[in-house]
Amino acid sequence: MATTTRLIKLGGSIVAFGISTVWKQCCAFLARPVQGDFVVLYYHAVPPGQRGRFVRQMEDLTRWARPVHCNGAKLAPGVHHVAVTFDDGFRSVFENAIPEMAKLGIPSTIFIPSGYIGAPATWFGEESGQVTMSADEVRKIASELTWIGSHTVNHPKLVSLNEDQARRELSLSKQQLEELLGRDVVLFSFPYGEYNERLVHWCREAGYESVFTTVPTRLFHRPGQYVQGRVSVDPSDWRLEFRLKVAGAYSWLEGAVALKRWLRSCCAFFGLRARGRLPSRVNGVY
Repeated sequence: MATTTRLIKLGGSIVAFGISTVWKQCCAFLARPVQGDFVVLYYHAVPPGQRGRFVRQMEDLTRWARPVHCNGAKLAPGVHHVAVTFDDGFRSVFENAIPEMAKLGIPSTIFIPSGYIGAPATWFGEESGQVTMSADEVRKIASELTWIGSHTVNHPKLVSLNEDQARRELSLSKQQLEELLGRDVVLFSFPYGEYNERLVHWCREAGYESVFTTVPTRLFHRPGQYVQGRVSVDPSDWRLEFRLKVAGAYSWLEGAVALKRWLRSCCAFFGLRARGRLPSRVNGVY
């Protein structure tokens, strides 16, 4: 089933890539300026056995796009830009990803749950074996090339918390990371990608300059927008799969996810109505 879903996504992305390519060729033929665009990728772990595959992905990335930081500042016209981010701050990223990215000069941002620094990542299950970087490791990699962002304190589903709990996760994580690094922490990634407008508002109040979700979007001249989507990648991705993700071709899934949610809400509504739990007419409107 997982392979079937993966192939469906791949097929849809091939179509999306073809449409995008034709559009760019039409713009070139008509001498219309092509805007610079921007895709943000996100990884989790980079196990030792997949280090070689990750290196090849980063080498391909430099061929297919211009690597930039995830704030996407100053996009060049007609240039495809890509940013690389990592959620959770796993030690495998410190050991296997960051050294290789430094060799290639590729910038990155690592989002770390401050309460788990140097501890097992229990949200992935005790058997996962994933451990977050230590405080010394976080300080060692923090640089102009490798930025550190917040990922809350305890990696909760923020949408399930009350206001006081959510605000504490946002502000305390920022404070703890800033004390550790001695510099401002202005980027934030939502655990599990789940968020709502209230959380976005509280992120602004906490002092974050940009926040990131797991919605697969491709951004056109909108690098400064506050809520930014990202495309999930993994060292085990097929090369064609990774190529299309880098190109932003997986952004069509954003619409598919929205449609799926809408259909579910419609089914829930009509299901309740059929069981007599909703009125058939509200204020004169069905």
